[in-house]
Amino acid sequence: MPFAIVGRDISGNLGIGFASASAHGEDWHVIAEVGVGLAALHRLGAPTDESLELLKSGLGPGDALSRLTVEPEVTGWQALLLDAAGRAAARSGRGCAAFFGHTMGTEHVSAGQGLVSPNVIGAMSLSFERSAGDALAERLLLALESGERAGGDRQGLKSAAIRVLRADQVAAVNLLVEDDPDPIGELRRKLTPHPNPPPQGGRG
Repeated sequence: MPFAIVGRDISGNLGIGFASASAHGEDWHVIAEVGVGLAALHRLGAPTDESLELLKSGLGPGDALSRLTVEPEVTGWQALLLDAAGRAAARSGRGCAAFFGHTMGTEHVSAGQGLVSPNVIGAMSLSFERSAGDALAERLLLALESGERAGGDRQGLKSAAIRVLRADQVAAVNLLVEDDPDPIGELRRKLTPHPNPPPQGGRG
């Protein structure tokens, strides 16, 4: 089962970091659009772009998620939504594996299911808050590292990813580690030589 965090920085960059027991990181379906937002959907029986279309219609993230069309037989789903202004929302289906849940903070939301403890979600959120001012990719990776230290997935981890869509649509980060015994550690190795530039204008 997966855990994830989506976030925004002061420059308007949007990103997601996630880790999973799945070997190929197929748990989260992610779509993002500059000026609209980022949606991360786990096992949701609906088109991944539906939530962004609802944001475009003028709905806030909470209202948009409440209107998502979910197939009745798909019960173990989670959905995270962050709009271009940094407003966040999350929902979970009734069939999610314990421990599961989400935590929202300043311009981010963290969530997961099948976790060792609920502390995983809180640790990711706290890390993201404390790393304000760092590059968004670094903040997302720090959050994943904190979630893993707090216990992580009860099945262990085999894949992890970080994706960042910059507000200027330049130099996006798109890193995926598959079928690895230490996927978050491998993400750290991949990101460190080529970190994305820090946000401009102060702390985010």
